[in-house]
Amino acid sequence: MKLLKTITIICIVPFLWNCDKNENKTNTPKLIEINGGTCNAKELKQINDKIVEQDTVTYTISNGNLNLQVGFNENCCSEFSASSLIENNTIIIKIKTEKFGLCNCLCYHIYEFKYSGIYDTYDYEITIDDNLFLNGTINP
Repeated sequence: MKLLKTITIICIVPFLWNCDKNENKTNTPKLIEINGGTCNAKELKQINDKIVEQDTVTYTISNGNLNLQVGFNENCCSEFSASSLIENNTIIIKIKTEKFGLCNCLCYHIYEFKYSGIYDTYDYEITIDDNLFLNGTINP
């Protein structure tokens, strides 16, 4: 009986230790939330202004949590919608104009996408109104 308990403990302890060690890295990557889309301008630019901020993608990643920001120039009165999905280690983001603005100004719009479970290298593909394409790689 004592031998059976010892064998059981010897078999179970490594299994439990191994499960605990890998538990956090097997999370399924997923979108947590989308924030923003509002105009982020200290001063609005006129449509014919030659000085505008560059369209950008920046990110920070820590412990599998990814914070990805997309900034782009568009009419200051336009309204947008955003969506994201993850397919085969590629983060796909689509931003679409829902209401076209007829103002005579440009604005730098910023969206923030938050994900969890990002432990591997991922590519990103961002499409804004099917005419602006931003892509790159995220390295944890």
